[in-house]
Amino acid sequence: TSVASNLVATPMKIGGDEKKFTLVIRHKKHRKQPAKGIGIILPGGFGNAEFLPFCANVFAQRTFPEDWIVVQLVAPRWKKMDMGTTVWPSKSFRLKEARFSTEQFIRTVIDEVSKQTEENPPVVLLAWSSSGHAAISACLDYADVTGVLLCSSRSLPFLFQPKAGAQGKSFYLYHSPDDRVTVFSDPQRAVQFLPKLGARAKLVTYRGGHGWPPTTDHAANLRKGIEWILNERAPRQPGHQPTGNKID
Repeated sequence: TSVASNLVATPMKIGGDEKKFTLVIRHKKHRKQPAKGIGIILPGGFGNAEFLPFCANVFAQRTFPEDWIVVQLVAPRWKKMDMGTTVWPSKSFRLKEARFSTEQFIRTVIDEVSKQTEENPPVVLLAWSSSGHAAISACLDYADVTGVLLCSSRSLPFLFQPKAGAQGKSFYLYHSPDDRVTVFSDPQRAVQFLPKLGARAKLVTYRGGHGWPPTTDHAANLRKGIEWILNERAPRQPGHQPTGNKID
C-alpha cells in the first residue's frame, strides 16, 4: 500500500537509535521550505509502521495543514506483544523493559524535526486508543506541545500529571458514544475537570463505536480540531525550558 503521490514519507531513526524509528511525512510542494507546524501521530493498536498509509493519506493529507511536518512514531518493541502489553510506555503506564518512555521519544522527535521548521512552531499530537495516555502525559510535560487530538482514548483524571502542566493546553476529545472499548464517560468527565486545571477541552462525537468507523469524515472533523487548538494557542513563556520525565 502506498502513500499518495503528492506526499513523501521518509524513514528516520532519531539519533541513529533503531528503537526511535519514525516516518516523516511532508507535502512535496512544501518540503523545501521550513514547516510552519509539527504534527506527531501515535497510532493506536500495536503502533506499528503498517499504519503509514492511513496516517499519511488521511491525517497528513487532510487533517494537518499541508505546510506542516507530520511524524508518525512507530512503537518500539521491548518484549513480545500481546493484547495486555503496554504499547506506549509512559509515566502513567510503565513497562520495566523499556529503556525510554514515550514522553522522551516525543521530546527527541520534537527536538530533531524543529531543525526543519520555523521558530516556535505549534506542536499538535494525534493519538487514539492505546496511545492516548502517553500523548496526554507528553502534552503536560512539555511547554512547547500546544494540544492533543485525543481519539477513542481513556482520559481519567489520574492520567493528567503534573496537573500544573495542563495550564493553557488544549484537548480535543473525539469519541463515539457507542464506544464499548474506551468508555464515553471518560471524555464526558474530562470536559468538566480540565477547565478547572486551566486547560481548554472540547468534546466532539460521532456514531459507530470505537476507532474509525466509516460513518463520518474523521479527517475533516479532526482538521476542525486543529483549527480549534490553534485558534486559542497560548503564547510560549520566553526562556522556558521544557523538562522530561524518565522511566525508573
